Amino acid sequence: MKKVLVIIWLVISGNFLLAQQVWQKSFKNIGGTKFIAPNGKILIKGEKTLMCISNVDGNLLWTEAIKADANIGFLGLDMLSISDNSNLELRDINNGVKVEWNNQNYISSTLIQHNGHSLIIASNDNKTDAISYNQKNKNFNTVNINNSQSFLNNFYFRADTAFIFFNNGLAKIDIATPNTMFFVKIIKSINTVEDQLNQYQKIAFIDTDIIVNYNGYLTRINNLTGKIIWQQELPSSLSKISFNKTDIFVNYFNKKNSELIVYDAITGQKKLNQSIKSPYILASTFYDNKIFALTTPYVAKNLSLIDLKTLTITIQKLVKISNIYYKDIDFFNNTIMISGDDGYLFVDPKSYQIKSVFSGTYDFKSIAIGSKKYFFNHYSGKLVEQDFETLTQRNLNAEKVNFKTQENDHINISFDDGAFIISGNQSIVKLGLDGKEIYNVYFPPPGEGTGKILGKVLVAAATSYGSYVSGSNAQNSNSLSSKQYWSDIQKSYQSLSNSLDLSVNKRFSKSFDDINTIAMVTKSDNEKSRIVKVDKKDGKIIGEVKLDDRKPDYIFDPFDSVIYYFSSNSITAYKI
Repeated sequence: MKKVLVIIWLVISGNFLLAQQVWQKSFKNIGGTKFIAPNGKILIKGEKTLMCISNVDGNLLWTEAIKADANIGFLGLDMLSISDNSNLELRDINNGVKVEWNNQNYISSTLIQHNGHSLIIASNDNKTDAISYNQKNKNFNTVNINNSQSFLNNFYFRADTAFIFFNNGLAKIDIATPNTMFFVKIIKSINTVEDQLNQYQKIAFIDTDIIVNYNGYLTRINNLTGKIIWQQELPSSLSKISFNKTDIFVNYFNKKNSELIVYDAITGQKKLNQSIKSPYILASTFYDNKIFALTTPYVAKNLSLIDLKTLTITIQKLVKISNIYYKDIDFFNNTIMISGDDGYLFVDPKSYQIKSVFSGTYDFKSIAIGSKKYFFNHYSGKLVEQDFETLTQRNLNAEKVNFKTQENDHINISFDDGAFIISGNQSIVKLGLDGKEIYNVYFPPPGEGTGKILGKVLVAAATSYGSYVSGSNAQNSNSLSSKQYWSDIQKSYQSLSNSLDLSVNKRFSKSFDDINTIAMVTKSDNEKSRIVKVDKKDGKIIGEVKLDDRKPDYIFDPFDSVIYYFSSNSITAYKI
């Protein structure tokens, strides 16, 4: 029976609302991974069972036996996928009923990629299907992509289409229908796992065509029809490419030399071939019919101009900055932009003079606003503005921000209502555009190790959601904090699909951190714990849940603003 809602107003630094207990239910054996389905249902994955619990009243909706290695994913709002090494099945989340959609059992190392209302399935028995689920009429559409003797290698998504790399070719499908738009056989097959790992894959778009660097071949394909316009076998499957509309620059490292080739982008004919000693070309780009390359003979980084007519290095400029590890080169506002993990270097393409250096450390968080990017380093306490239009950099705050962090803390930065919000596991700071503190609040943890326990709980939930978004990449998430991982997953989700209902997008925003509020675990009066909901506008507590536990096991649904707290024998839902 649903308990009567109790509302208690407390006066602690102003009025705030003690969370309402919506319901409480007794359960046995509720250990395992807890997460929230797209439609709000609570799922608990144990070693041998999967339970689904109503988020409305806490009643057990259904339970099913599963294998210990089963992976859980979602298709649309109401469909659940359960996969292991021997089987893949779909079930209705609301009642657990198995949905008959295909007679094929996918065996041995099944790969599953979810995207909005569709999923792509491939297995080592050489069968690959794309399944689209229509949320309105509950129908499935299934199309076989490739039934030849080949296995899937990788995926690439662009808008509502998916490019699927097989060991012998490339398929393009419409992920909303799904329909196979074309399958292009790229001549040489990859037969070993080692060959798979050594592939350098590249897909680029020129007008209505695509340029594919794969399988040791450079292929130009009409993106509308799948017709091969031309194809060239490359000397190395590890070749890298850069291009403009008329030329394709190919390079690879061969023992002590870099091998350079230029192909005609229209006809595919080889125009030039040259070998240069020593420099390893890390990255290259076309600009004004010139090739600029980031080269390194040993450790030092050089910016080189390569003559497109002779494929020789005509100018080489040392641009090494000690605390920037370079990895890419491009152009921005007619300026060479060299980027790395911890900074940017801008170089004049005519004089080769360094115009500006944006450098930080590996441990910062950043946010882009227009042509400016803002970096916050919680060790230095500095908020730095980098203007990519004027190529200037300045510290916004004169005094260090005293930002308290915990072990394995990961920082998040956002911008709202004209101010920066910087948050961690226990701290939240608001800074104005002038860098001055609007507020700085810290919520001490209830006990040693609480932050680490909480992180593991939320990472487990994120892992389950990750299988919904991007297949197996979420299974390696244990080294990431819940906030950072969910933030990255959200970015992947937004880039992969816009087809799901807005409620799903919001439900999977960023663990327990939404646009206007953030929830944190802190100590209670009895030295146990409480979960506080903080208003980002002023840093004040607007709700709390008191728990008789120093290491609470819970999940938070930001869409409904409900906390589900798990004790040894019960589940309690609190509206916060």
